[in-house]
Amino acid sequence: MPPYTNPELRAADTDRERVVAALARNFRDGRLGPPEYAERVGTALGATTVRELDALLTDLPPIDWPALPLPAAPTRVIRSNPIATASLWLGILSLLACGVPAALAIPLGMIGLAEEKRNADPRPATAQVGIVLGVLGAVLWSVLWLRTNAA
Repeated sequence: MPPYTNPELRAADTDRERVVAALARNFRDGRLGPPEYAERVGTALGATTVRELDALLTDLPPIDWPALPLPAAPTRVIRSNPIATASLWLGILSLLACGVPAALAIPLGMIGLAEEKRNADPRPATAQVGIVLGVLGAVLWSVLWLRTNAA
């Protein structure tokens, strides 16, 4: 509603319609119940001064006030364990590089498992796969070395 300097100014039909529209919006938004909405609309349609119309909106948001957006749902942060990830990569590398990285993959995997047990949401799979690949790489390359040197 435009800010009138004289609150005793007579209300126009457009002023009443604007207030009724604001009351309807507040009714849709749940700020007013059906009985209170009906009472305020009746008062607005019978108002003769701007002061009477202003009194109907004093406890409601201004007419131009936009509704606040709903808060966004909290997002889940996906964390990673860098030690377990290093164990996984060293385990993969131990299969390709003569099993030597397995000397680091296995102990790092054990440390990664210990860290995961302390977390509220443990995810030990990365550390476990790093350990398994480290052991497989060490065994594979040990068997190959023994076969080539046994002959």
